[in-house]
Amino acid sequence: MSNLSVFTGAKVQKIGLAEGEGERIANTVHFHREGKSYNVKVRKEVIIAAGTFQSPKILELSGGFFDASRARSYSGGTKLYLNYKAGPMTVGGIASYAFMPMTSSKPTSDKISELRELLKQYPADPGNQLQYGWICRILQKEDEDAVVLFMFLAQTNLHNDDSAKDYLQNLQPGSFISLGACQSYVFSRGASHIVSKHCSEPTKINPQYLSHPLDLELLARHVQFIEQLARSPPLSKHIKLNGKRNHPTADVEDIIAAKDSVRRTAFSSYHPAGTCAMLL
Repeated sequence: MSNLSVFTGAKVQKIGLAEGEGERIANTVHFHREGKSYNVKVRKEVIIAAGTFQSPKILELSGGFFDASRARSYSGGTKLYLNYKAGPMTVGGIASYAFMPMTSSKPTSDKISELRELLKQYPADPGNQLQYGWICRILQKEDEDAVVLFMFLAQTNLHNDDSAKDYLQNLQPGSFISLGACQSYVFSRGASHIVSKHCSEPTKINPQYLSHPLDLELLARHVQFIEQLARSPPLSKHIKLNGKRNHPTADVEDIIAAKDSVRRTAFSSYHPAGTCAMLL
């Protein structure tokens, strides 16, 4: 006798909750399918596996997890893909990929001293001390992957505005390689919340990229390290001496210029996580 029933085309409306001993217990699942509503009683447990943004949506629709009035506005982090099915979410071709500890154009001892000064300058907020402390410990270890460095054998233009259909517009003639950095652990925290009690309403998402000043400070230093890497052998042997950049603001010689470049060109790595924590 089969103990598994699979319903396709079903949209979960909410999970019914009952008050237990100091906690809420799932007792029903409400869903809609083919024009009819169903209530299924729960015998043991409910597994929520609706994806990064739909899972927290179900939690909020069920009530008791978060106050939906605190939902935040949608940001344009995924506009290119949602509107045009284009952009970096549809592009691959990375030729080289490396997990690295905290990088800097300075010697190791100076790098650690600089990092500690930055951490003192931007201490933890009362609401995220656990996350902050965990990331700080990782950043100060030489055997942890604090950043991902990558390279692909093509030119990309990250200086277009949100109206651009992809990052392959307004390219310069000639042969280019693109070098980039991606933080493995970020201090900035976004939000994903419902805007009504109707499950058909789309979730509003605000990734809040670079909202924590430490992310900008650290990513700018990773970008400066890439500049140093490009000037060092063996990679420098394959790059034309004093070759042209694809944009005037690609100069990252000093930290101010590097931070300006990050503000202009940073975008998502499209791997959101932790959305079910209901913390913000």
